[in-house]
Amino acid sequence: MVKRETGDPEPVPEEKTVLTAGKKLAEARISYGLSVEEVAGHLNLSVQSIEALERDDYDSLPGYTFSKGYLRSYAGLLRLNPDDILASVNLVPEQLRDIASSKSMAKSRSRETVHRKKSGGRVFKRIIWTLVFLVLVLVGVNQFAKLDIDQIVQSLDLPALMDLVEEDNN
Repeated sequence: MVKRETGDPEPVPEEKTVLTAGKKLAEARISYGLSVEEVAGHLNLSVQSIEALERDDYDSLPGYTFSKGYLRSYAGLLRLNPDDILASVNLVPEQLRDIASSKSMAKSRSRETVHRKKSGGRVFKRIIWTLVFLVLVLVGVNQFAKLDIDQIVQSLDLPALMDLVEEDNN
């Protein structure tokens, strides 16, 4: 039996492109016109963490819990369903490290230092306001102590006050 070749090419089965969580996030970010830096700023994460999420490189993130949280936050920012994103990721706690790498810990420490500096300023302001309040209370107590209550009571015209009260009652 002889096969005849026709000019029509055989249909090639279309490969379905599987969209990973990272690809979904990257496409959504691009559709909103956001840069990686802008997303990192909104989520208070490093640019490297956002890029790792978009590459589905969860090994370079601090750990299982952080990876899930980052994915949830990123999906929420882009108005995607976080549960759908997490469902498309095979995050297994045993496969991801539980302890952050020294590199990510250093980044975390630098953020903590910035946060401490900011909160240190707040503590300083609270101390100053507390001191101002205490000084005002002490000045008030001192002035009250200087008052001669007996002299004040004698200077009041009690019969005139009683007449005013009776007039108001009538």
